Amino acid sequence: MKLLKIFYTFIIVLYSLSLIGQDSVLYEPFEFNMSEAEVLDLFKKNRKRFKSISLGSGTIFSLRKSSLNFEAEKLYSITIWSKKNLDLRKAEAYLKNTRKHLESKGFIMVYAQEYWDKPLQRDKNKPCIRFVNKEKNILLDFESRGQGNIYNVFLSYYNLTWFSDRVKLSR
Repeated sequence: MKLLKIFYTFIIVLYSLSLIGQDSVLYEPFEFNMSEAEVLDLFKKNRKRFKSISLGSGTIFSLRKSSLNFEAEKLYSITIWSKKNLDLRKAEAYLKNTRKHLESKGFIMVYAQEYWDKPLQRDKNKPCIRFVNKEKNILLDFESRGQGNIYNVFLSYYNLTWFSDRVKLSR
């Protein structure tokens, strides 16, 4: 009987730990606070998968080694960006199509500038548009950057708790 209780306790602990891990996924298969060595190993093994990521109609993003952001050798964010340079019209289409895609996947827009879809009119000193996932543990910061006729669209994935803590510290 005592052995059975120990077994059930062990199963409950394992199940709880598996749920904790699910909350920390930033961008599949990368997890918040994953060691730099693990992240780079996963990146190398899945490099082809990350070269062309579709996030909506006519959008292709890329995750590069420089997309992986570390602090004290732990992963804290991932930034993906449009695979090719875009002209102004394509950048606007990328913004609109990617927003539709994110909302169809259950992301909820929590902040947007009035001209979030107009790279020339938005205030570059403020975030462009932000989303959180249904579970409210991932923050997506979504923006276009560029000048002249060359633009790129960027999506940064953050653990929401980590991001909130950083904002509180900066005040």
